[in-house]
Amino acid sequence: MRVGVAAFGLVWLGLATPAGAAELKGHLATYALTVSHPGVEAEGQLLISAFRNCKLWTVNQTSSLELGSGGRTVLVMVQQHKSEETVDGRSMKSSSEAIVNGQKATITSVGTASGLGGAGKVELDQGGTKRTIDLPDGAYFGIGASNKMIEALEAGKKQFTVVGFDAVGTNELLTQTYTVVASPFAAAKLPEAPGLLGGAGWTVKSSFDVRGVPREVYLTVHPSGVTSRMRLQLDKITIDYTLQSVQPLPAAPC
Repeated sequence: MRVGVAAFGLVWLGLATPAGAAELKGHLATYALTVSHPGVEAEGQLLISAFRNCKLWTVNQTSSLELGSGGRTVLVMVQQHKSEETVDGRSMKSSSEAIVNGQKATITSVGTASGLGGAGKVELDQGGTKRTIDLPDGAYFGIGASNKMIEALEAGKKQFTVVGFDAVGTNELLTQTYTVVASPFAAAKLPEAPGLLGGAGWTVKSSFDVRGVPREVYLTVHPSGVTSRMRLQLDKITIDYTLQSVQPLPAAPC
């Protein structure tokens, strides 16, 4: 069984807020990762840094996962992902590398658009297999899509739809409808992080398909844009991400 630890779709665990609002605060966060599946034991970790200078957001993610069954290790996977997106939403580039049981795979993508939420395209290279994904007007890259989510939540919307290119896990153009729901997560003490985890936040749910495979995601987002909990469900597999630590990464001065 192969599980991609970054396969949750469009939303990163670090989210951004729209210009003029309470913008995402740069941060470095560590998450514990657990996978629930009959007959499988799993543990892992996800490390994310989100940093902004005047014109560019840079997000780095490193994840590790070890799966076992019947007392033996059946899969060891390490994934590294880096995305850069201009603050104006006009361009992005990303690269991903996964090492699964010693075998390496790489994916790169470069996207351009006419502006934030504007039509454009993404050129994708998956290990030498190239394709172009057209972006309709109103589609976003990762940061821009997250902006739309937080903007809707701050406006008090209980349901909203975001269209965007996911360069983190699926490498597809996704349309996701989010609904504010009661939290499915057990109560847990959050790490101490003044200015990053203040406020109760929101829990949202989205159900969507990727290449015919249904997925369901829950995440709890705080007003700073930091996500403290996330759950991805793929058929009989449940992947939980729980925030263990977080610290600020101040933006570089202009």
